[in-house]
Amino acid sequence: MKAGVIGGILAGLTAYTYTAGRGFPVVVILFLAYAALAHRERLLKRWRVFLVYLILTAAVSAWLYIYLRLHPGYDVRIGTAQEALGMLARGDYGGFLGAVRDTLAMFTVRGDLLGIENIAGRPVFSGPEGWLFYLGVLMCLWHLRKPEYALQLIVIAIMLVPSLLTEHPPSWGRSIGMLPALLVMTVLPVEWAWSELERVTHMPVSASVRAWLGRVALPLYTVLVVALGVSVYVRTAYDMLQVWMNHPGVYWMTYAFYSETADFINRSPDSTPLDFNMDVAVQWRMTNLKRPVNRRDVELRWTVNNAFVFPDNPHGLRVAFQMLAPPALALQQAFFDPKTPIYIGPRADPTGQHLLRIYDIPRARLDEQLAYAQQGAVFLPRTNMPVTLPVKAGDLLEFLGYRVLNPDVLPGDKLMVLTYWRMLQRPPDISIFLHLIDETGTPVSQYDGFDVVTDYVMPGDMVVQLHALELPRDLSNATYRLQVGVYLNDTLERLPLSVDAPDRVLWLQTWQPRQ
Repeated sequence: MKAGVIGGILAGLTAYTYTAGRGFPVVVILFLAYAALAHRERLLKRWRVFLVYLILTAAVSAWLYIYLRLHPGYDVRIGTAQEALGMLARGDYGGFLGAVRDTLAMFTVRGDLLGIENIAGRPVFSGPEGWLFYLGVLMCLWHLRKPEYALQLIVIAIMLVPSLLTEHPPSWGRSIGMLPALLVMTVLPVEWAWSELERVTHMPVSASVRAWLGRVALPLYTVLVVALGVSVYVRTAYDMLQVWMNHPGVYWMTYAFYSETADFINRSPDSTPLDFNMDVAVQWRMTNLKRPVNRRDVELRWTVNNAFVFPDNPHGLRVAFQMLAPPALALQQAFFDPKTPIYIGPRADPTGQHLLRIYDIPRARLDEQLAYAQQGAVFLPRTNMPVTLPVKAGDLLEFLGYRVLNPDVLPGDKLMVLTYWRMLQRPPDISIFLHLIDETGTPVSQYDGFDVVTDYVMPGDMVVQLHALELPRDLSNATYRLQVGVYLNDTLERLPLSVDAPDRVLWLQTWQPRQ
């Protein structure tokens, strides 16, 4: 029973590790189905252990699936898989068969083409270990009635499914759940050969044969295995530190974007703060920029795509970002001309695009935008009583104003709205929500987020957050209302406002779609 308890808890926690881990319950179900067919008596003897295992697996992992169900935006990769499944449902089998071909080719023919995370096109096995893998697969098929062999095949088959459903297969990152079985299969032939050598050495053969095996065969086998291991290690180290690191895209991630930005800051004649805008907030990215910057008079901030942070500085702000995933165009155009950067990095990617661009936002531009945002009407819900800004949200930040960038947008497109906030203290994990509600108060579209790395926010900083509201195509020709508020991500509790606002929200202007 202890095995069922420990195994069930660990299996449930697997779902929280990585997207591929959510396929692990399928592995368990298929393995139990296999056991019911091939080893029914053994399964029935331990049915209580397996029942406890399944119950605990479901109980531990259920909270993740409930959360993802309530917050679909956190699982964007599932959307890609749903598109592929929809293609199959429509009978488009040609594309799926091509995905199967490309995914199976990833082992020794052609691998993942995404050069940022691996060597583009390099298969998983680039040497003799590939043949060991195929021999391992054959051994698992040969010993299919043994559970330990059948399990490896089930893991490989299930963990390849995410790659089959990706937009451009194969995807090594999305197939990473098969790594344990992959290593096992590669080692199986080596282990079998060793056991066979040991068996022969204990056979009733002549002393001269046993002596020859002891002096030559076993040492030679050991040398070959060690040589294979060293070869794999050396090739992996060389590929990582030489081939992969010198890939233009990888070089940009590890050097050009960070070190070139730091060089620009270090030689700049002024101390204007800099916002480092990323596609994904990862701590090592912040570290890679901070380490080479030797200026202590330049404030650094970090945002993600849809926000800018303006420290309280008379010079304004400089914004650096990568060309792979620049800030939303609506946010760029509100503050600068994307065609006129103050600095363009010298390093280019294979298409000829320069990877680093830095823009200047003068303080006068921010003041101009803020003055425009402060003209937006704000009301108390239901009473329509006007509210004077700023309005505090808890003791963390205060609402300064907003601006609708494209009020003439059509249904099916995105309504772009900027909200302006001043930080009163470094906040915990929060979200600013902007809802577009109908006459009954029901949201028809919303954008929740705070696209700022809060670890580096300081009191007095001004945050401009872009909310991209996706409008339904069948949006009726009615009058809708914008409403805004702030909540804590861990508890979903809305922050109290410094005005007596029902539901802790503020009403903004009304909006009507253009037909």
